[in-house]
Amino acid sequence: ELPSLPRCAFDAVVGFDVALDEPFLRDTLALLRPGGRLITIDSSSDPDEQPLKALEAAGYVRILVETGAECPLPVGTLARGERVHETEDTLERVRVSVGGEQADTALANYKGRFLHLLIQQTPNLPVWKLEPGQSVEWRAAALQNASGPALLAFSSLPAAVAFMQEAVLSGLVQGISKIAKFRRATALGWTHPVLLNPSLETAIQGAVAFIDIDPSSAEQPDE
Repeated sequence: ELPSLPRCAFDAVVGFDVALDEPFLRDTLALLRPGGRLITIDSSSDPDEQPLKALEAAGYVRILVETGAECPLPVGTLARGERVHETEDTLERVRVSVGGEQADTALANYKGRFLHLLIQQTPNLPVWKLEPGQSVEWRAAALQNASGPALLAFSSLPAAVAFMQEAVLSGLVQGISKIAKFRRATALGWTHPVLLNPSLETAIQGAVAFIDIDPSSAEQPDE
């Protein structure tokens, strides 16, 4: 029977050497949120049509079936499928995916490993267009309040995208050219406070400012 877990709530379900039968696929589909993903590995089989047909019959979409591992030799089958989204609106899909994330909490109470910041980069060029040795400058979006600026930070890339789309459309922020990822341990060393997963309603109560931040402190500064 299905475990006593919340329905329509999980970003992903992962299975190893499980049978893709009707009860398993029905139960995992019930656990996933719209757009959530089932990922399975069968270590003893080669890719064929059976996982594809089983996932399609159960109602999964965006299905991928491929070799599970390539090194040192091809082995096993990876099968992946998603629960269908309930809307064609891309922004609404992003909102659904971040609905359960912590909001407006202090950094000290945040248990995740990474934070994401909205960045203005100068020059605004992809890494492959920069000259050898050419430096870039980063300025991170922050909310100016009575006690000084607080960095606008997000617990995931979807959370950052959801906020940024609304903030740009409302005219709150302009010129954002990338979203950068930082370790929580790095964030604890910042001299400015952090406002985690702010709502647009919270952000419009203050003025947006930009704070210099070191690109080399990010997890993937050249992404």
